[in-house]
Amino acid sequence: MRADLDTLVIAVYCAACSLFPAPESKPRRGRPQKISDNELICLMVAQMLLGYPSERQFLPVAGWRLRHLFPNLPAQSTYNERCRALAPKLVTLWRAISSELPGFHDQLSFVDTTPLPCGQSVQTANRSELAPWCGFGYSAAHSRFYWGMRLVLWCGPDGCVRDFDLVAANAPEREATLTLLERQPIDGQLVIADKGFAGADFEHASPRSAPACCGPAAPTSPTGPARRSGRSGNGSNRSCKASNTNCGSNNTSPAHPPA
Repeated sequence: MRADLDTLVIAVYCAACSLFPAPESKPRRGRPQKISDNELICLMVAQMLLGYPSERQFLPVAGWRLRHLFPNLPAQSTYNERCRALAPKLVTLWRAISSELPGFHDQLSFVDTTPLPCGQSVQTANRSELAPWCGFGYSAAHSRFYWGMRLVLWCGPDGCVRDFDLVAANAPEREATLTLLERQPIDGQLVIADKGFAGADFEHASPRSAPACCGPAAPTSPTGPARRSGRSGNGSNRSCKASNTNCGSNNTSPAHPPA
């Protein structure tokens, strides 16, 4: 079957209806809603896939591209207000779909963080509505300070997002990652991170996980092992070598089904 936008939207709508059944209709004041919450969730997914961050730009495109599926598109103000209220349902739907993918249950996974700058001026930091959730932090990968948030991402080897979190830029990176890993049981699994997570404190703070820290080889030995190796779930040390294309392990890795 050829994957296209219509097929994906229909599949998301079916999953949303099975997860959020339509409530019994009750008399309410005001104008009746011409579009359901599940349909709005599908429009939110389509907006993300089409790459339109602005509702003002997306709704005209949706009227041309998805009018046959959603004949009653809301106004921009109504769409914005209802979509903000449906954000928790969207996350719940994403978790349900993600748990059905093969990469969600794989024995190998990857965790990392990335900066999300949200402003460049002092006026923005003082007046922005994101101020309660943002902070000033330092990005070692970009060698600069920034104001915003930090995305903590936990993925499977096939790109399946197991979990994610948004924290302030000044939040400790290791603590945010440990909080993410504690949400799901990962006994006997191998979680690969970069060299920024290497250290005995991180290893002892995550007794249930199997972190293996991979980084570039030591400067004195171009082909030598990484500076710091993590520990696996059974307590044995693992040493990872990083190259431009892959990251291998000196010891035998856990059983991993071929793609």
